[in-house]
Amino acid sequence: MDRTLTPQENAIDPEARLGAGVVLGHHVTIYPGVVVGDGVRILDGAVLGRPPLTAGNTTRKVPKEPGPLVVGAGSIVGANAVRLPAGPALCAVVARTRDEL
Repeated sequence: MDRTLTPQENAIDPEARLGAGVVLGHHVTIYPGVVVGDGVRILDGAVLGRPPLTAGNTTRKVPKEPGPLVVGAGSIVGANAVRLPAGPALCAVVARTRDEL
């Protein structure tokens, strides 16, 4: 379902890069530095590239510079998915196409 987006529905940072033919659902948030490949479908409510947060009392280390999130071409990002930035050695393809399975 391709459709025209309005600013009230989605929050896409100007520093995010979206490939050709990307389809966005309702209320998608994409943070700076995220790269979305060609033909990616991002379903309703997804949040991509949000910096990690901590309450201050956690023992879990939060990386200072986790690196950019790259969503591979043809991927499908599920509804309400929250994907933090990827580390330098982490593949950040959220989902694969049927042909790649």
